[in-house]
Amino acid sequence: MPRLLLLVCIMMASWILGACGQAVQYQANQANISVTVQMANAPQANQSQPATLTFHKDNTPVVVQNVVCDTKMVGMTMGSNRPIADAKPDGSHICNLLFTMDGEWMLVITGTVDKQPIRLVVPKIIVAK
Repeated sequence: MPRLLLLVCIMMASWILGACGQAVQYQANQANISVTVQMANAPQANQSQPATLTFHKDNTPVVVQNVVCDTKMVGMTMGSNRPIADAKPDGSHICNLLFTMDGEWMLVITGTVDKQPIRLVVPKIIVAK
């Protein structure tokens, strides 16, 4: 009996830890520009979360300059958190996101493509405690 109980506890712990470590992906579009935002884990409150941003124009990778990620809590005014994304050699960008409390957030991504401003919005990101 104690072995069975230990086995059940181990299985439950691995299931819980596995669920916490699942990658998440979001997408946003503006006209013919799209972005895919990938994070290794579901966002947690008060933990810096690196996100990889990949941009496309008409389904073809596109170079975007001056990329800024603005996290905004839905229904509540929060302090400013506008990290600048770092460009990688493969054309993607890395942006360290910080959600300062649990709840529903949105991500506003701005930048320029061909000297024209873009604004892409991920309308709903659920952040856990």
